[in-house]
Amino acid sequence: MAITAGVAVGILVVSFAIKFLIGTLLFSNEMACSEGEAPTNDIYGGSACFTEGTELPEGFTWDVRGNYTIN
Repeated sequence: MAITAGVAVGILVVSFAIKFLIGTLLFSNEMACSEGEAPTNDIYGGSACFTEGTELPEGFTWDVRGNYTIN
């Protein structure tokens, strides 16, 4: 019983590691916004893209992660 549980946990850990590594390495350069735009976050948890260097509407801040997403 303990061996079965250990194998199951091992499979879960390896599966998570593979998904994390492959997802991060393959999809980390996906742009969140079009060229010339940068992502922002609002105070309600939403997001939007605005032209880089413009003044943001009230309640929005620039996304510190930049214009790329990591899946």
